[in-house]
Amino acid sequence: MANVTIVKLKVRRGSDAQRKAITLDQGELGYTLDTKRFYIGDGSTVGGHVIGSKVAGPFTSLANLDPGNLSLEVGDLAYANNKLFALTASNYNADATSLTGYAYVGTSPDDGASTAKLKFDSNNTLTVKPSSLNASDFETRFFGAGIQRGSGIFQGGIEVALNGNYLELSGGTISPIRNSITEREIKTTALSSGLQGGDNTVLRLNVDKQYFGFDLDEQLTWVGPGDIDVPVASFKNELASGLRIDSATSKLTPLIQTIDIRNFRINDGRLTLANSFSSSDTYGNAKEWPYLNVYDGQVTGIQSSIYDVITATGLSGSSGDAVPVGSILPHAAAWTSPPAGFLLCDGSAISNYL
Repeated sequence: MANVTIVKLKVRRGSDAQRKAITLDQGELGYTLDTKRFYIGDGSTVGGHVIGSKVAGPFTSLANLDPGNLSLEVGDLAYANNKLFALTASNYNADATSLTGYAYVGTSPDDGASTAKLKFDSNNTLTVKPSSLNASDFETRFFGAGIQRGSGIFQGGIEVALNGNYLELSGGTISPIRNSITEREIKTTALSSGLQGGDNTVLRLNVDKQYFGFDLDEQLTWVGPGDIDVPVASFKNELASGLRIDSATSKLTPLIQTIDIRNFRINDGRLTLANSFSSSDTYGNAKEWPYLNVYDGQVTGIQSSIYDVITATGLSGSSGDAVPVGSILPHAAAWTSPPAGFLLCDGSAISNYL
């Protein structure tokens, strides 16, 4: 069985103050009992050279970075208030605002310049400096569809890309320009019955071009002058008296087709009875109507004893009545004095009557 010999190797040790008072030989090690640091000598440097680096922190205040309290050597690191520092000199200034003897490790924004874009906030967090960015800080490709760099009074800003023919910014709100909505913006499906157009087509009435059209003033008119064939279905059944729809021609026609001009006349479009007929007309035909005086189709005078017999009115007793002497005629009127040329048939004795 092999013999095992245990050798305990010890290095020179003492307090940090003792180390600072001696010069370690070349390669000689020294250990400080109070700061717990290793040093190696070169034979000429008092206190030797520290072996390795130490990181102190993190601390919430820069005032905690006193290297004397932290047993730090030049080259050691310390982290406080979200920043990393390296000790560059042992003559540390306790003023936390200047940090004399330390160098900041990291990005240092020039937040004091007017053109600076970045700064440290109260927590030493790197942030964008307020009111430091504008549209010129972004590439053109940064702006997607509908966004653009501002111009005019909005120069340096970012604004909506508007079609100036149809939209405008009014009070910071996008609004349609007055009188800018045209047939282009109206879908065809948005139009109800009787209208057509939209989708870049002018809106107008949807009319049957067989019967209607538009003149030069865009007024709705008939297709042309003269008679126009109108379908029977275009009219309601409630036609005025004297009119009807000819199913063969699809035209309105009067119910009266022809008249007998021997008895009727049309004056100024009005149908009237003919005046002053004789016992036989110019055609030699016997007269159908009594001797009547008419005006606008109404009887204004009676000239017929035949009519007198029927109606019991207007007996004249004149020779023009053509009633034979001695004729007994019934009459509906209750006369006390009969018309001239007539006597009441009441049984009275009459003599010398002329």
